[in-house]
Amino acid sequence: MVGRRTRRSNGRESDGVEGLSDTKIFPQFASAPATEDDKARWRGFCEIESEPTIKNACATVALLNIINNIPNLEIGDNLQAFKDFSATFSPALKGDAIGNFEFVRLIHNSFARKMDMLNADLILKNEATSKAKGKKRKADEDESEPGFHFIAFMPVEDQLWKLDGLERQPMSLGAFEDDWLRQAGNDIEARMAQHEEGHLEFSILGLVRDPLLSLVPRLASNIQCIIQLTARLNALKSDWQELDINAIDGDVSYVLTEPDISYGVTPAILNNTTLPEEIASICQSRSVEEVTLQRQQLITAQTELRYSIKEAQQSDQSDEARAAARRCDYGARMQEFVRRVKSKRLAMGEAEINLE
Repeated sequence: MVGRRTRRSNGRESDGVEGLSDTKIFPQFASAPATEDDKARWRGFCEIESEPTIKNACATVALLNIINNIPNLEIGDNLQAFKDFSATFSPALKGDAIGNFEFVRLIHNSFARKMDMLNADLILKNEATSKAKGKKRKADEDESEPGFHFIAFMPVEDQLWKLDGLERQPMSLGAFEDDWLRQAGNDIEARMAQHEEGHLEFSILGLVRDPLLSLVPRLASNIQCIIQLTARLNALKSDWQELDINAIDGDVSYVLTEPDISYGVTPAILNNTTLPEEIASICQSRSVEEVTLQRQQLITAQTELRYSIKEAQQSDQSDEARAAARRCDYGARMQEFVRRVKSKRLAMGEAEINLE
């Protein structure tokens, strides 16, 4: 769950100004966007979301809270090593460990724009300067800038848990029987009702399994079954395709009977696919009609599978396009555009003066 809330502070907490951005961090022209090397050298977390223990890394922490609590989930070597390393840590220490987790920091900051990084460093510098001078920050300065806050709800065994980066400990919302989403919805609705209408924005985000992980193996199994059934029909009756029972309802433009990379079905995946017992049994049948009917059903199912895979692939491409747009530093490009327009106008003005 994400809601726009008022932040208590911005940037990273510090008693000094060490590590702030300077010409060493951004050696290019002022209007040049931050490069991947710039982001790797920068030690902060960019302002993409809001704050948990690590300032500006709220959604990243919420995602880590979820994936680290899913049993038997393959999360890769880097995340697994961090999970094992921090297994005995308190929530506060885990938050500090995330702040020093280079793998996550680099991915998080890959979405940063140069202005995000400069703003975070400017806020930190102002905070450090105020502390050095013994000044207290005003309440309106603390509460002036709204940000998004992310809370994770997830089932662990038979308990529903709320994982909030602003709380000291995870909170159990009690046991659930079948539908944990309904129980989580009640808590979310109660939280939304605490605020006046129009004062906050709320969104619900779901972390789900990639459908391609199951769709591609299902298509590979479908193709393998059709191949074997076709081979069985050829062995039973050479002219089986001319029989009336081969009429298939619906629009079937073509049938996959071999690997197809565009659907993610590689030769290795297809070769490693085992035949379901039911289909293996039908492949032993001597009834042309039985084998043909089963093959027709598989062809119809394949059409739906191929459509689902293409839909999932298009969704992934759309997500990648949005991520690429978020990484694009339009601000730096606009500065360069304005600079060129200004230079051109000055040149045109000088030309008019010369003509006079």
